[in-house]
Amino acid sequence: MKNKIRIAFDSIKADKNLAEKTKQNVLKAVSGYKPKAMNALRFGVSCAACLLILAATGSWLFFVPTVCISIDINPSFELSVNRFDKVVSVESYNEDGKALIEALDIKYLSCYDAIDKIVKSEEIAVFLEDNDTLEIGVFGSDNAQTERLLSQINSCTGKCDNTYCYFDEDTKSEVAHKLGLSKGKYRAYEKLTELGIDVDVMQIRDMSMREIRELIAEFDDADNKNDCPENTLPACKESGTGKRHNYGKHNEE
Repeated sequence: MKNKIRIAFDSIKADKNLAEKTKQNVLKAVSGYKPKAMNALRFGVSCAACLLILAATGSWLFFVPTVCISIDINPSFELSVNRFDKVVSVESYNEDGKALIEALDIKYLSCYDAIDKIVKSEEIAVFLEDNDTLEIGVFGSDNAQTERLLSQINSCTGKCDNTYCYFDEDTKSEVAHKLGLSKGKYRAYEKLTELGIDVDVMQIRDMSMREIRELIAEFDDADNKNDCPENTLPACKESGTGKRHNYGKHNEE
């Protein structure tokens, strides 16, 4: 190392006395470092660099959503959940949804805690007491995480009437969001269009899920009126009031 320092200083064109004094000071400063100490220093620097890289990578992974939870009743909003089951962002899709997520502090909670807080909130309780329908959809790949989250959410809502959970592949999120709809409401909108029901997207945005389901029930084939929504957990029952369905009523005893 000392030879490298001498060569570096010899190549500098400056005042000879200044260059010589500077060179001697640098040589004196490093003269106490033995080969083992220098190796330890290099090792420490390498470890620090690796830790910085890991920290940067972990931070990036934390904010990458892997699953979307669509929550629709009249408030309509979505939770973006990362691979660690943490809520990393919340997006509303109507005014009621915006008001609710502003009232609840759920960002960075675990998905289970966030859903539990939402279901137990006074705002949601008011809708459920009014016999509205709460739908919670897990949108993502068919893998271990979606199964785990669906099971957790079903556990959170197991004692709630007029509530059901479902899974769907996340294939049309871009279309849904361009229309200003949550993925759950877009799924219901698709069902309406399949039945030939002419309904405006703006209407769907502010309709409650009970109103949407009642509309579907009115136009659905009579042979299918006892069918539950696809992938509902657990089995749901018909309400017995005309063509109205009580979708997703959990844990009937």
